[in-house]
Amino acid sequence: MPIAIATASPTPPAGRPERPYRVTMPRRPDAVRLARSLVPFYLADHPGLVDPATLIVSELVTNAVTHTTSAVIGMEVHTAPQVVTVRVIDGSPRLPARHGADPDAWNEYGRGLRIVALCADTWGAYPVMRVHRHPYRLASGWGRPAFSHKCVWAALREAPR
Repeated sequence: MPIAIATASPTPPAGRPERPYRVTMPRRPDAVRLARSLVPFYLADHPGLVDPATLIVSELVTNAVTHTTSAVIGMEVHTAPQVVTVRVIDGSPRLPARHGADPDAWNEYGRGLRIVALCADTWGAYPVMRVHRHPYRLASGWGRPAFSHKCVWAALREAPR
């Protein structure tokens, strides 16, 4: 499997001021490094947001690699004149849960979403519905819709100049 499949719009689509970038990566530990390395390229027009966005991407992709069993992870970065939105999509329907107010300082886990909350202006998660073909119901075609993926997102605003 290739390390990643990336698409980018060289210019914003007509009538929309944002520029979407998308990459699909296999769920492997080196996906974190790849995702992190793409952020400076994607945010060339937003140099003040590169560091916090890189940290957010690192945490969200690490969570997807660590806490899911999906084969691939998707990352989207949408840039607009004053805001950048990062989305990480994985194949687990389970929404992330923040740990208690004060995670154990010696615990390896539990700080990722806290870091995202500190770096982003706003963040959240939502289930993504996919319709799966039911292998045994050939006559009726499609199976029932189910939440099979999730998207965890964060938005950063550029400081006024």
